[in-house]
Amino acid sequence: MMKWGGLQTQTGRRVVLGIGANAIGKAWVAIIQLVSIPVLAEAWGAERFGLWLMIMTVPTYIALTSTGFNAVAGVDIARSHLQGRIADCQRTYQSVWVLISAITGTVVLLGLFARVALAAAGGGHWGFGASEAADTATIILVYAFLVIQSSMVLAVYRGVSRYAEGTLLFDLIGLAEGLAAIAVAALGGSLVEAAIAMTLVRLFGMLVLHVLIVQREPWAHARLSAASRAEIRRLLQPALGALSIAAANALALQGVVVTIGLALGPAAAAAFASARTVARLPLQLADLVGRAVQPEMARAWFAPAPQKFWALGLSGLAFSAIATLPFAVFSIFFGDALIERLSNGHIEYDEGLFALLSFVVFAQGISNSISHMISSQMRQNEVGLYVLLIAALCTISPVIVNGLGYGQSEVAICLLIFEVAAIFIASRTVLSGNASYASMPSDQSRGEMKAAQGDQEQLPR
Repeated sequence: MMKWGGLQTQTGRRVVLGIGANAIGKAWVAIIQLVSIPVLAEAWGAERFGLWLMIMTVPTYIALTSTGFNAVAGVDIARSHLQGRIADCQRTYQSVWVLISAITGTVVLLGLFARVALAAAGGGHWGFGASEAADTATIILVYAFLVIQSSMVLAVYRGVSRYAEGTLLFDLIGLAEGLAAIAVAALGGSLVEAAIAMTLVRLFGMLVLHVLIVQREPWAHARLSAASRAEIRRLLQPALGALSIAAANALALQGVVVTIGLALGPAAAAAFASARTVARLPLQLADLVGRAVQPEMARAWFAPAPQKFWALGLSGLAFSAIATLPFAVFSIFFGDALIERLSNGHIEYDEGLFALLSFVVFAQGISNSISHMISSQMRQNEVGLYVLLIAALCTISPVIVNGLGYGQSEVAICLLIFEVAAIFIASRTVLSGNASYASMPSDQSRGEMKAAQGDQEQLPR
């Protein structure tokens, strides 16, 4: 029997297909990132390009309202699907979908209302053209809502062991909308027009993603019939933990761009964000294995199959280190020249910034791999607040660094220190996981508890 990394053929085949799907998606992301920097910087200039990057942090923060329940729903659907409990899959998905749609829809409506109110207060009228930044941010709010909807559908693909298929389709949407924005800019279009193009592409892609999964899993309709408040309460604790980790990632990744822009100016934000975009390319490679094995780790954890769980987790960790460390070493010698060449001289960078950010990415790769293991165990609540605190320190570091008279490179040093601290915390948590198996119920006893407790079922730790 063929094996992959000591794992049975069926699991290995799914992991390999997932890695292949990730590889294609990451290649698309790399193409978009490498092309967008010179095209957008030249078309819009450093200031407007920096403004675009700052506005594009909006979807990340809107997504925080849903990420916790979204992530936990995917793992919980995987557990129920593994045990043949289709009704539970439906209840989990529809309950979480209703909650996420209500929250994010309210946020979007409040944003639209605020835009109208500000226009009226300023003596203007609702319509495009009065403020490019405000108009673009308004369109991006709608775009963010659609991204969240498509992410929820993707959770179903991953929960029912269709990871590769869902990932390919989801990443294809990202490729199409990225190319649309680049094309608009290259043709002389504004930030608003680029945002509209991305929104329309996302809407079409989301509908296709939904129709295809419903054809394969008829229970995956987005409707109210099976929604349950008890189900939401059951998932609340792990969801809050996942939300904390997602918020931490958003603060560390996008929040720093905003605070650099506020403290050092939009041009500095463009320099930092574009350098980090290129530095993060190896992380896209590192996550090929991490994202593919995460659904399989969840299945192994709830089987329970501890040997398979740790084999998958350590494989992802090793691959992450191999993928990111060589590039970090390379950046010490050639990083500055590489990033200057990619930007065609349109953006000014601090000396050594790219090398420092490459080592930050190496640390993030290790941290992400450990986080996949924690998420598979649904133990995010044990580390969420600590990681969130570290990310908050990352976000305010540009303000502190600027106050001390330093610049972008010193911000990168702060990020590296904070990332090492996050690795230490996550490592302690995941290494304590073996003890959890002693108290984890078997599939049979878990089914008996389900019958006895109904909607009040508690997730194993």
